[in-house]
Amino acid sequence: MFKNIASQTLTLYAFDASTGLPKTGDAANMVFYVSKDDGTVTAIASNSGVPTEVDSTNGKGLYKIALSQAETNADKLLFSGKSSTSNIVVLPSVIYTLPPEWMERLRRAQDLLIQEWRDGCLECKDDDLCIEHSRKVLEMATNPRECPELQELLKMP
Repeated sequence: MFKNIASQTLTLYAFDASTGLPKTGDAANMVFYVSKDDGTVTAIASNSGVPTEVDSTNGKGLYKIALSQAETNADKLLFSGKSSTSNIVVLPSVIYTLPPEWMERLRRAQDLLIQEWRDGCLECKDDDLCIEHSRKVLEMATNPRECPELQELLKMP
């Protein structure tokens, strides 16, 4: 989940504690909550915190709700829920957000690796050299400390 970005969706799982089975058809009895950076627990604003069931046949027990930009504006998000139906448990979820520019950084890092691989393989005269160059690019990807350009791209703010 990205920090301080609107139009993201949260999905939580609900089950019947007495049977252990996923609970379907209970959205109207639920309210979802958020706590930002271990702060106060408040109902999610969208639909007064009442989620929508994902799919009672193919996604049993899954309920989703839209989040506002303000509800994602924290480094740590704790989402919880409750049902007024007896014995229904909604499993909480803790999410550590990523800065909005993180996906762009990953795309640029991917482009850098692809370009490095293409450049090297164009210079290869045989398959063994190309395989060795591919290993070098893989090493760069798995150990960015060895590549200053990658290190800069992947640095967290």
